[in-house]
Amino acid sequence: MEPARATALDAKATDDIDIVIWEKFIALTALSGSTSLLRASMGQILEHAETRLFQRQLIDESIAVARAAGKSTRENLGDEIMTKLGGMPFAFRSSMSEDLERGKPLELRWLSGRVHRLGLQFDVLTPGHSAVYRALVLHKSGKVG
Repeated sequence: MEPARATALDAKATDDIDIVIWEKFIALTALSGSTSLLRASMGQILEHAETRLFQRQLIDESIAVARAAGKSTRENLGDEIMTKLGGMPFAFRSSMSEDLERGKPLELRWLSGRVHRLGLQFDVLTPGHSAVYRALVLHKSGKVG
């Protein structure tokens, strides 16, 4: 008898796990940064022209940092991430956004903070991620007060 398999998982074999991790990092930093800083759901962000541009800016900055670090990301990665974000439920928010709302410690240092530091290291401008980091740094350990 063959063992039961999970059907909710969509796993794919890869020859370069480093690139896969970077691509997930790129999407996560953009998602967490936008929903936390803007205190809005992904649907709200994508619905408005200016915040939609900000979402794409965060993605593009992270891609630029990855490439400066020598990682070969796919040419259409930014478009793919935007399409995935557009397919999320309207009310979807990142866990960091929810932690911010609840006054819990944030993963800021490892997300937009990391993109900000890598941008400085590789001389890549990251104004969007730097703004996210600098605007939320007072909340990194939880509720300010």
